[in-house]
Amino acid sequence: MSCCKSMVQGSTGVEIFMTVRDCDGNVVPLTDAVDPVVLKLKLGSSATVTRNAVVHDRERGIVRYQTIGGDFGTPGQWKAQLLITFPGGKVINSKPFVIQVDASI
Repeated sequence: MSCCKSMVQGSTGVEIFMTVRDCDGNVVPLTDAVDPVVLKLKLGSSATVTRNAVVHDRERGIVRYQTIGGDFGTPGQWKAQLLITFPGGKVINSKPFVIQVDASI
């Protein structure tokens, strides 16, 4: 999984692009994936927040999420994970990854 890995606390309208890869690092095509893709976010022991992302480039396995007000309001290392649904109900959970949120000055 690769993506925008750093942003500043309270940023809105920031596009985060995430590439879905298998264990060998190969891109996983999302040709048949169903929108929305669920993006789960968690900071420390806080409750998990879910947001809807979209498949941006199906052949290259890229998912996009654009931040909104209330996202990443607290600095720290946010754990993130994608849940991607396919026809027939198959769901792929990505390997968790980290988005670093820095304090605003």
